[in-house]
Amino acid sequence: MPSPSTHSTLLGTLLIAFIVAVGIANAVTPEDVRLTLLSGAAPVFAGLYTTRGWTWAVTGVYLANILLNYLGPHDYIAPVAGVGIFGGLVLATAALLLNHYLRVSRDAEHSTADFAETLTRAVQPHLPIDDEGVQICGFYVAATEGGRIGGDFYDAVPTPYGYRVMIGDVQGKGLPAISASRQIAAAFHEAAHYAESLPEVAYRMEQALLRDNARSRRDEQSDALPAFATALLIEGHADGTFDYLSAGHVPFYRLRDGQVTELAATEPGLPLGLGTLDDTPRVTVRDTYRRRDAYLLVTDGVDEARDRAGAFFPLSERLAELARLGLPAETLVERLDEQLRAHVRGTTVRDDTTALVAHFPGAPCTAHGPRNP
Repeated sequence: MPSPSTHSTLLGTLLIAFIVAVGIANAVTPEDVRLTLLSGAAPVFAGLYTTRGWTWAVTGVYLANILLNYLGPHDYIAPVAGVGIFGGLVLATAALLLNHYLRVSRDAEHSTADFAETLTRAVQPHLPIDDEGVQICGFYVAATEGGRIGGDFYDAVPTPYGYRVMIGDVQGKGLPAISASRQIAAAFHEAAHYAESLPEVAYRMEQALLRDNARSRRDEQSDALPAFATALLIEGHADGTFDYLSAGHVPFYRLRDGQVTELAATEPGLPLGLGTLDDTPRVTVRDTYRRRDAYLLVTDGVDEARDRAGAFFPLSERLAELARLGLPAETLVERLDEQLRAHVRGTTVRDDTTALVAHFPGAPCTAHGPRNP
């Protein structure tokens, strides 16, 4: 696929050729046939879809064409020529301002993504994780729509009760979501070492979120609905079994012998922050793993990512294709990352996307951390 600079060069060249062609056609047609106005679309397209340099180039050729038309061999009366030249200047100025606005907006989006990446590196474990025979690869891609940094979070720690892995997503965007996700992640990291069961870990995570909600309402003096978060907790044991608990989180997937199995809790439970609405206790599910099994954990930003036509990313289908190839963990997660980026290319990513591939134990992973979209 052509790079953005190649795309701008190609489009800019075509737009200039179009202006020149219109100018030549206008020069050889009768005076009552005015084709110059047709070229007015060129600087607008340049402003929308090319770089600053090409926008200036196309606009300059357009203005030259306007001046040659109204001051050249055609015998236009002064008012007509004046209106035509003035209109050309207005259109050229609008094209340049449009390009400037779009560039500033794109720079702001990239700055937002950079901030999200820096924050993620600072407060979440760097990927990959290789600890006590457990390997976890993955990727994190920040949302690109300004001000919509999400609240994805994850962690993995060895504990006396087994190796515990967690992934989750706070409802909402911006700094409140980031604050809530950090409180939840910190609570997990602490509780994972001392709480004997996953429901107790989930309870402490929920209490941290409720405290953060109360603080936010007090500090901001707002009656806005409290934030909630989905989360998936997994606890792997040395005997080849693992437990998992879902607090309203999307399913995860087991890759075994080229086959993909969706794993979802029979009683997923309410998201964190909403547990007080129901007195039903959270429950865990037990399953077994084999040495070469891999488990894919995602946030909803992955399977809800949309392309230009609004179609969701076909996660299950793509994962099944990759599983049949028998790829090692680091290659599988990189391929999935590439396919997700290709799916959303040319669109605004409205939610953070996080994916982890875990082995209990598995093949070593190649190091790479959070990346910009």
